[in-house]
Amino acid sequence: MSRRPSLALRGLTPLVDLLFILLFALLALGETRRVEEEQLVAVELPAVEAGADAVAPASSVVLSIDADSRVVLSSGEVVTTRAALDRELAAALGDGVPEEVVVAIHADRSARHGAAVELLQHLRLRGFVHVQLLATGLEEGQGLMLEGAR
Repeated sequence: MSRRPSLALRGLTPLVDLLFILLFALLALGETRRVEEEQLVAVELPAVEAGADAVAPASSVVLSIDADSRVVLSSGEVVTTRAALDRELAAALGDGVPEEVVVAIHADRSARHGAAVELLQHLRLRGFVHVQLLATGLEEGQGLMLEGAR
């Protein structure tokens, strides 16, 4: 006599297989590392005090970005290469260091924002820290409203 498997076990086998697959997936994909306890790190920030020791920037450079996204020097010369820009910055530096020079960028509001970003990046890589970016071409009463600004 041959024995036939019971109907109850035949219906239960796929369910057990599915449970093993789910258990394996949870174990394999679950986070196995424990998060270490958070530790507070004390950071001492430099203190800045106003006083007679404050160093005023020695000189300034004014750069403009016109509506066509071209960089224009204060002399009116259009800068076409980064080397020309570096020559102008070196002339403004003289014997000083980039930290002592203020660079003011007057950007037309219709210029590509990428031109201003590239110029800011170039100045940052050259070590200039006093950089002012001003939007020009705004009509009276037509200011920029930032969300959340009051």
